[in-house]
Amino acid sequence: GQLKDKKGIAASYNNIGGIYAQQGNYPEALQNYFASLQIKKETGDKKERPVIAGVFYNRMKIKMRLQSDPTTIYGKFEDYHGNLTRKDLLTPSAYNTYTIPSLPVGPISNPGIEAIRAVLNPAFHKYLYFVSQNDGTHIFSESYESHSQAVIKWQKNAKNREGRSWRDNANK
Repeated sequence: GQLKDKKGIAASYNNIGGIYAQQGNYPEALQNYFASLQIKKETGDKKERPVIAGVFYNRMKIKMRLQSDPTTIYGKFEDYHGNLTRKDLLTPSAYNTYTIPSLPVGPISNPGIEAIRAVLNPAFHKYLYFVSQNDGTHIFSESYESHSQAVIKWQKNAKNREGRSWRDNANK
């Protein structure tokens, strides 16, 4: 039969993803699709999508967890209140790519053509990390040390977020 509602469609994708996740073996097309969903949610800047695709490619190449905030947020769904905490990042779920060693079990959005193109044509570089500058763009780093410095500057320093972050503007 045909699926008539969005919940049914999402459930069917989740079942497909769940089967492959259990086997630890996604077909390449499904890997590309799921990765493109993450890329779309990671940045609004079309020019950054191939760079972020390259980050995920580099992480998968060395068997590093994908550590994608949008998938973790999706897994929290109604329990998400605008800010991820360390506890959130450490709480296992089928979508928390900080705790699972693979792609999430299902899609988190519709990818859009730019995100699909980015996955199929990632930028080649040595970046493993990126952090938001709170304006839709990111700082990219090759080392965890550099990344940690960028997190302190752009996320932990309220002055650098003031007036730029959707978090600061949401309560006005």
